[in-house]
Amino acid sequence: MNKEYILLARAKGAGEMTILLRHVLPNIRGTLLTVTALAWTSMLEGAVLTETVFSWPGIGRYLTTALFAGDTTAIMGGTLLIGVSFVLINNLTDLLVRLTDPRVR
Repeated sequence: MNKEYILLARAKGAGEMTILLRHVLPNIRGTLLTVTALAWTSMLEGAVLTETVFSWPGIGRYLTTALFAGDTTAIMGGTLLIGVSFVLINNLTDLLVRLTDPRVR
């Protein structure tokens, strides 16, 4: 944290929490939202492997069972559900970034 605006805030006597909340957070908000959305979609991708390996019930295990059983309708439905989730998460993130980050407007 050695950007010029942070050094200036420190020189003016602002505390660390004030610097984080008023100066750093507004500047990283767009990136933070995007990285969080990517993490959510990565967790959704990893659900198939995790649920299969640990025998947890969920969409990943359902898709794996449907794949081995040859249930085409269930495979297409699960794939559609995951695909729509990806699109919704990414579009919602883009909307939030546009609403909260004035540099993007």
